[in-house]
Amino acid sequence: MKPIAESWEQQKALAFELIGYRIYAEEVRRFHLSNAQIRIVDAPARTSKSLSAAAEVFALLIPTRPLCSSLTWIVGPSYEINKEFQYLWEWIVDGRAKWSKLMHKGITITQAQNSPGAGNLRIVIEWGQDDNHHAARAVIEGKSSTVERTLQGEQVSVAVLSEAAEHPARIWGKYLSSRTWRAILPTTPKPQAQWIRELGQGGLRDRSLSIDWFSYPQHANPLYDWDNFHRAEKLAAMRSQTGKAEDWPEFAEQFLGRWVFYTGRVLPFDIQSHGFDQDWIDLSQCRIYASCDYGYEDACVALFWAQDATGRLYLFDEIYERRLTTEDFTQRIEDKLRPFRKQVAYITGDPKQPQVEHYLRRMGLSVVLVNKKAQADRAAGHRRLVDLLANREDGIPGLLVERTNCARTIAEWNDLHYRDLGDSQHRNEYASNAIVGKDHAFDAARYFAMTMPQFMEEDREEDAISYLKRVRRERELEQGYRSPAIARWAQTGISPYAA
Repeated sequence: MKPIAESWEQQKALAFELIGYRIYAEEVRRFHLSNAQIRIVDAPARTSKSLSAAAEVFALLIPTRPLCSSLTWIVGPSYEINKEFQYLWEWIVDGRAKWSKLMHKGITITQAQNSPGAGNLRIVIEWGQDDNHHAARAVIEGKSSTVERTLQGEQVSVAVLSEAAEHPARIWGKYLSSRTWRAILPTTPKPQAQWIRELGQGGLRDRSLSIDWFSYPQHANPLYDWDNFHRAEKLAAMRSQTGKAEDWPEFAEQFLGRWVFYTGRVLPFDIQSHGFDQDWIDLSQCRIYASCDYGYEDACVALFWAQDATGRLYLFDEIYERRLTTEDFTQRIEDKLRPFRKQVAYITGDPKQPQVEHYLRRMGLSVVLVNKKAQADRAAGHRRLVDLLANREDGIPGLLVERTNCARTIAEWNDLHYRDLGDSQHRNEYASNAIVGKDHAFDAARYFAMTMPQFMEEDREEDAISYLKRVRRERELEQGYRSPAIARWAQTGISPYAA
């Protein structure tokens, strides 16, 4: 069989012409021109992302020289929800007369099964014989991610995850990522699809991963229902606190294609409400704090806080990097704090990584002494952080985040969400495995929230005796030691160190 065109671009154009497929947006054209092994398409609902994915598969099915076989999987959330397979059935089986006339006469469709209820979705096209006189065929199978046993043990030429956001991350990670030559992931952004967003962001950071990420506009579909869009826009504007439709999360997700993760969000964080620019405050007039969450492979995070005369907190800088040794990490913290050395009140360490405190103290930095078990309490730390993010009496939140210097923290807090609490394995929202997404800045912030002193507008002078008593009390609490005086304190509520 001879190729139907001289070049791959011409062949793809002819393939689209055969099935009557047209491109109406530049972003869709970029998708079809991409040679990336993984292509992610996120878009609002009804913007032709499934249609374009099916058209791309059809073009990839048509063989070039040398003639070879291929296996294509269309993996839907169920057999019934598998739009790309139905498009291919319409073009290949129902419309065979339109495309096969340009091919060799020996082409036959040997299998054509379309029974979603029976879990039987399969098309087999026999192209003829390859150069070694073996049969060359294209096999297209519709799969369901709910029947995971059918996703094992195959090398796949092209895989499409129909409605990709509906699939658990393990479907991609466990079954498809290492077995597919090319993959297409069309989806509308949804809270449970954080894994898709992370995959796309990885491709943006490292082009060698061969991952391209596309976002279709509404006019990619010439038949888009604009009347419905404008009706939903008006309703969203009425519901939004700002009066803007794009600030209503459901509208932003379904109609604008934005990743907002409004369902099950861990923190009530919104950059419009909680963001500030650094020229708003004079850091030289503030108390300075820092807090840490250390993980060599995960992330090394340090957050830098300022507290003004009213007690309001400003997260004004961050360290958010991977693969820093403990010494390098603490040196970076010391470098960040050097301009504020006289203003630094203390640093909050990572209760699970005591070596960080050791290095910080060796550098001459003050690390707060606190009960490690209490500091690591996820429920208490989360509640305190939520309280800080709430509006104060003046209508401004008690915690603000600098928009430019803290970009990684902002991205993390925007995306952080809970697993589906309907899942019996994750009913406890404070369990360590209940949160989806990176939570390193969240942990550093809650560690700090658990060590924050009660704010007082005027600091009292502390005499030497009071200071020694306070240090002794902190050490006893840190070491878990309970003297008789501490035991009486626990029973009566009367501090033995009270003046």
